[in-house]
Amino acid sequence: MDVSPVLLTEDDVFAAIAEAEASIRASHRRRLELLAQVLRCGYDLDSYRALVRANPAEVKQWIAQVELFLPSTTPTGQPLPPLYRAAGAALAEGTLSEGHLRELTRAVTTLKLPDWSEEILVEAAGSVEPKVVRQLADRIRDRVEQDSVDELDEPAAEPADVLYVRDLPGGRVEFWGEVSAETGARFTAMLEPLATPRPEGPKDRAHRFGEAFADIVSLASRSGDLPSEAGERPHISVTVDLETLRRGVGHAVLDGDRYLSAAQARRIACDAKVLPVVMGSDSEVMDLGRTKRTVSVAQRKALHARDRGCAFPGVRHEALSTNVEVKDLHRCYVAP
Repeated sequence: MDVSPVLLTEDDVFAAIAEAEASIRASHRRRLELLAQVLRCGYDLDSYRALVRANPAEVKQWIAQVELFLPSTTPTGQPLPPLYRAAGAALAEGTLSEGHLRELTRAVTTLKLPDWSEEILVEAAGSVEPKVVRQLADRIRDRVEQDSVDELDEPAAEPADVLYVRDLPGGRVEFWGEVSAETGARFTAMLEPLATPRPEGPKDRAHRFGEAFADIVSLASRSGDLPSEAGERPHISVTVDLETLRRGVGHAVLDGDRYLSAAQARRIACDAKVLPVVMGSDSEVMDLGRTKRTVSVAQRKALHARDRGCAFPGVRHEALSTNVEVKDLHRCYVAP
């Protein structure tokens, strides 16, 4: 007769937990032993799966465990030990759960760890949870891969970083690729803080990472260390007529003939340099404006060094003001 847990002492509670856990492990071992008999005799696997109420993936996993960790026999009836004896012995003793066996199966089939790792993983499985066994297996895999690469040949052995970019309808861009462990660690270190869940932000991880990636691109575009192209820092160009920008109705054209909505163009214009361009009837450029109305710092310094102030009559010894308009700059080149 079962006793209610509330009536058990501390020792009794832990004894009951150990008994229940042992029963679960014993039942899985028995399940594998019966499956081994089904396979040995060629019985119907579909009937077996229906009786144990398992999906095909689970049965496939159990078959792998039978082949790896249970004893077998030759066609003549000669007994054979398990392929992995340490794991087989632990399974027979009832010290391995189904979760532990799943991780050991992954270690020897998917990760293809060396034989010496079996005893390490089996010993760990006796005292830690399956997820810790998985982490230990991954660490062994990483160590083995690292040791297999000769330091002199490391650059050649390391796969190159690759990135594929593809344009999608509506101006969106799809990209995918693979980078080195070092680059991946740096990227993740930048991504994680920016992807922290916020009350007003997206809830799912993929959308949070998407917003974080957009933030990284925005931060990088403002870096002073980016190389220039044709004398300019990296930038994008958006072409939109004044009326569309003002009314917010219509579309704009991005680099590469990609179309943007007027609302998107207005959002970009809020943090951009607006360059006015006057177009003729045949789409020729009649007048090209400037992103700044006043002289630049470089222009002011050059003229001050040449003229010791402004060269306009009457103001020779006055410093050229930073708010002098570019259209009046020609006066500074006219000698009095």
